Amino acid sequence: MTSVPSPSPSPSPQASPEAAQRLRGVRMLVVDDSEVNREVAWRIFAGEGAHVTLAEDGQQAFDWLMQHAQDVDVVLMDIQMPVLDGYGAMALIRQQPTLSHIPVVALTAGVLDSSRNAVYASGMVGHIGKPMDVQAAVHMILKATEQPDVKTYSQAVKPIEVISDLPGLAIVQSLDIWRDKARYQQYLTLFAQQYAQFETSLRTLQPNEIKAFAHKLCGSAGNLGLLDISRLAGELERTADDADQRRDTMAQLNQAFVVGFASMNRYLETQTAETAPPAPSLAVDQAAMVLRQAYKELATLSPDSVEPLLIQLKLLVGVAQQAQLSKVSEAVACFDFHNAKNELRVLAKTLRIEWE
Repeated sequence: MTSVPSPSPSPSPQASPEAAQRLRGVRMLVVDDSEVNREVAWRIFAGEGAHVTLAEDGQQAFDWLMQHAQDVDVVLMDIQMPVLDGYGAMALIRQQPTLSHIPVVALTAGVLDSSRNAVYASGMVGHIGKPMDVQAAVHMILKATEQPDVKTYSQAVKPIEVISDLPGLAIVQSLDIWRDKARYQQYLTLFAQQYAQFETSLRTLQPNEIKAFAHKLCGSAGNLGLLDISRLAGELERTADDADQRRDTMAQLNQAFVVGFASMNRYLETQTAETAPPAPSLAVDQAAMVLRQAYKELATLSPDSVEPLLIQLKLLVGVAQQAQLSKVSEAVACFDFHNAKNELRVLAKTLRIEWE
């Protein structure tokens, strides 16, 4: 793997059988601001035999291309990125005669006709969706580089143990893409850390900022198998300008995060492979956010605003904390909000959640 700048050390992806390496020898530049998406792209395409270089934004990609115009056969370009987006980078590329021969394929979660039309209008030759369909992506790259589409498909690497999907988490599909269970678990952990405070983050953003946030979330979540989060993030990107729809979608996304985080926690805690990093208690991070919000809502003196949050907490805390949470629920049901606050503080202490 080559990156711009140089990447941190990373284990090589498990290669497909040699006969099935459909991208063998193809030199590609993958441009995406999401670390998760870059890692997924590298694992897929390097596993198919390609030489993959990575860049984090359009400006970085353009600068690299100006120095390596003859060292790349195709560019996969994300559309929404900081510094310089995909369309801006495409405009610069097309202004340079030395780069005009390089086909550029869009990496986009957009599925609307307007998104596709904008891709082709910019001079790009096609698009690859997020989350990535491996077969469709390989086919598009072969088409863009004018190579024959070999119909020999690589066999997916199967986990040794029997693994089933969990609510909101498509584990089997994800392992087929990542081909490395430990690395997949590592990026699930990274995702949980990055989005532990997602609800608070969303409340501080303007609609145009929410679009960028949701766009990045859609791709990252999809590539990790968090399909409900990915779907609702895409919906949030489309409805960000409508206050009512935005609020409804954010509420659904919040619930999807609760379910998804609970499944990530369950999955990571059950893994005992020596190569897997220690699994942190992801649910505690999410529980901390929900618990603080519940404490805040107690000030409204309205059970209707508190009880949905307590239901979310029930999904996140362990069996040992269920009795304590029941005390909170009973106090709220009796309109004893003072005692409910005290019980929530006790629960926070039990979970080792820092309390102001």
